[in-house]
Amino acid sequence: MHSQEIAMDLLRKRYQLEFGRGKCSALKAILQHDQPPSPCMVLAVGPAEPPTDDANSMIELTDGCGAVPGGGAIPRTMVVVQRVYPPLVWTQFSDGTSIVQTQRAHNAAVSSAASAAEKLHATVAEAAERAEHDRCRELLAERTPDPVERAYARWRQLQRHMEQRQQALRAQAEGALQAADGHAPASGALVTNAVPIQPLLLGTVTHATACRDAIPTEALCTVWRPPLELSDVREGQVFTVLGLEPRAARGEAAARAVMELQSSRGTTWTPLEAPAPNTSPLRVHARPRLPWTLAQAPHTGLPPSDVDLEEAVVLRVGPAPDRGSPGPAAQWLFLADPSCAAGPPGVGADPRPWLLAVRLEGPARGMDWMDPGEHEGAVLQLRDLLLGHVDLHLPGPKEALREPWIADNAAMLEALKLRAGQLMDPS
Repeated sequence: MHSQEIAMDLLRKRYQLEFGRGKCSALKAILQHDQPPSPCMVLAVGPAEPPTDDANSMIELTDGCGAVPGGGAIPRTMVVVQRVYPPLVWTQFSDGTSIVQTQRAHNAAVSSAASAAEKLHATVAEAAERAEHDRCRELLAERTPDPVERAYARWRQLQRHMEQRQQALRAQAEGALQAADGHAPASGALVTNAVPIQPLLLGTVTHATACRDAIPTEALCTVWRPPLELSDVREGQVFTVLGLEPRAARGEAAARAVMELQSSRGTTWTPLEAPAPNTSPLRVHARPRLPWTLAQAPHTGLPPSDVDLEEAVVLRVGPAPDRGSPGPAAQWLFLADPSCAAGPPGVGADPRPWLLAVRLEGPARGMDWMDPGEHEGAVLQLRDLLLGHVDLHLPGPKEALREPWIADNAAMLEALKLRAGQLMDPS
């Protein structure tokens, strides 16, 4: 605690340093991009509200000279790419709705909208042509024979009349198309805007002398309009990034537990060579992929998370959702792999294998749904599965659903949340 005289003296000295001599604190210089975030700083805990949600609590640090509400853009940081997820597309439709789609779903939406627009143009043109023919027949029926000397004048008048009618028909067709687009169903709405998205899971790059017991931080980064530097991004690559911004948490509480970042127009990505171990003061917290089989599923304890299945046979596919529905949808898949024949370890003489139940979940117009007639019996590669739990009470025949493991799918990364794996065709 300071007295009033000491507090005023401190403020007077700070004013002289900042405004008289042009000096400022290290934190302020870094936030203003006047200084790289390389020197060491001593920060104190500023005002902290009681946390209401463990997954969404925040703490404010200060250097004693000021604070930036909301954090703001990250001036410069070094990250390692943990996971490269499939590219997505933010799509806006003519009916005012917008959605995040996979590339395949976006192409299907564009094709469907183009087909619907072509049919609509043909219908409007046919109706206008039919109405014009009927009007011409009425005019011909009312016409009286003209003298020969007035034929040329009548021909010029008819030519002007045809030009006026063509303009009127074009205006009528445009009005009909606009009215039809305004009342078109969501599945037939035209695509008015599309922005590519590249989701990345980023890890930290820390100093070699940092605390080794600390849990490495991971963040789900939404890269809008990926730059050329990320065209061939690979997992394990190290970047220095300038201008990342925090992204507001959305969706479920489990998804909000992941830190979220996003790029802006001023974000720059500079690739770096990964530092060699034992020769660099930096330590890259890379997390390699973990191959997994159903035979490795334990009876007790938590299963490994974020695993890959290199070969999975689709045994059964649930009903495909209606792709024209504007709301969320879900679909179940039941899969097995070559290790299922041996049965899970630790079950003794029980020869019954386990199955993997995967729940595809996301917007009906944004996901790559499976076709029961086409994909049953197919061999797929599943990436980034978050395994859940053993469910002994799934509906269906017990001989077909014996002790399946439950896993979620995040090929869509619905609302760009890190939920679970992506489905990929190995071919």
